Amino acid sequence: MIVCAPYGLITGLDEQAYATAADCLGYLAATLARRPVGSPVEALIADGDLGGHRLVRRTGSGRVALASCDDPRQADSVLGLTLGAALADATVDVLTCGPVEEPSWNYAPGPAFLGPAGTLVQIPPEAGFRFPVGTFVTPSRLILALGPAVILAS
Repeated sequence: MIVCAPYGLITGLDEQAYATAADCLGYLAATLARRPVGSPVEALIADGDLGGHRLVRRTGSGRVALASCDDPRQADSVLGLTLGAALADATVDVLTCGPVEEPSWNYAPGPAFLGPAGTLVQIPPEAGFRFPVGTFVTPSRLILALGPAVILAS
């Protein structure tokens, strides 16, 4: 969460403004510490057969399919990375942000992008749309941080 406001405009539950920035920051920190944090993993339904560790997009309520950099219409629907394979109409766990480790990966440390058919690539696509998906911090560990998409001229 980002709060962009002068501390004097932020009030507590008693509707009183804070006298100092430190008081305001203390209130915000205490409030956010009590806020439950949702899981970055969502259990969704596969619209078709999905491989593990593939990037997917929303296709409807609670459903996902492979995302592809080839189709710019998908630029605003990329959701995350499957954590395992799934058959059509089965449940699949999708990581929406954060670290993921896959021992079979052997990527160079550096940025990762959405490629064709849900693949992870390290050379940005030159057509369709460019969608950064995170950073490889080791050959087998990705910190997933999606977007933003850039539509490429054809």
